[in-house]
Amino acid sequence: MLGLMRDLFVGLLLLGLLMASPWLAEQVARQNSESDLPETTIVSCEPYFDLTVSRKNGQFAAVGMHGQVTIGRMDDPAAELELDLPGRHVMSLQFSPREFSLLLGCLDGTVLWQPLEPFEEPHPLAAFSSGVSAVSVSADGRLAAMACSPFEDEPAHISIVEISSAVARVQSVSERLIVWLSFTGDGRELLCRDSFGSVLMIDAASGKLLRKVDLPGLGTGPAALSPSGRWLAVGGVQGQVAMIDLRQRRVISQWPVSSMPISSLEFSLRGTMLACGTRDQLMLLNGRDHKMVAEQATGVNQLHFSGNGKKLITSGHDGTIRRWSLPNLIEEQRVASEPL
Repeated sequence: MLGLMRDLFVGLLLLGLLMASPWLAEQVARQNSESDLPETTIVSCEPYFDLTVSRKNGQFAAVGMHGQVTIGRMDDPAAELELDLPGRHVMSLQFSPREFSLLLGCLDGTVLWQPLEPFEEPHPLAAFSSGVSAVSVSADGRLAAMACSPFEDEPAHISIVEISSAVARVQSVSERLIVWLSFTGDGRELLCRDSFGSVLMIDAASGKLLRKVDLPGLGTGPAALSPSGRWLAVGGVQGQVAMIDLRQRRVISQWPVSSMPISSLEFSLRGTMLACGTRDQLMLLNGRDHKMVAEQATGVNQLHFSGNGKKLITSGHDGTIRRWSLPNLIEEQRVASEPL
């Protein structure tokens, strides 16, 4: 009797599984079709530490943990290539706004100009006694700015170089490490963020310090210049963002965004949106009232809007570079670095 009941139970169980299998298959298929994530799951990949996106053709260039530079396209992962830079450990990089070329700052203090289309050997622009902490290309593509780390008793050196001739036009110094710099849209000033969080405004023609804006409580963090050149958004270590009016040269507003330190900031091409990243969150804010437009629970260390301003490209500590549609921040594409 017990054997008969056991056989009956097993039979009913098998029948239930057979009847449920189409439903289970349908649910799995539905979840897969509704998922916005790519099919590939990326784990334990080499992180990217810096990222730049070309306004010329939309390609990205990223710096890996060993200082290598990877160039690729979001729509064609197979087209990735790694720059051959023997003995160079790249620390920071930026595409030229005018041509498909890269400005590279290296750990050994050298600054290189790398033409990519047509491809040429890198041209040396400058050499410092310590590593290059930040680089920037002017909007007209003629000038390159660079800052080196303080070395022993020496201050941090800031230099502006004519790209075509590799001639240094301006030299300036800072007692603190420069973590970010950018030309204003008209190229008249160079904006710098130092390791104490202050913003330095330097005359690009003379190297003279025009003004220093101290930001107590913000600490070291990223900065973003608006397309109009009037506003500078600055991120803080306690998850806050401050807005500086560059005409008045003062902070006009400050508001909390996250409980985590801000890792990256950038204005959209029209200045209507401000993208903001932390190690566990990606956010899109309204550029005027700073209200949240969309957010995603994903870690970000660098972000940039695409050349046409319709997409957002991010890099993360998980070794992925992702493309997001706007304004809803829906993930469209993902590429990954080599597994560790």
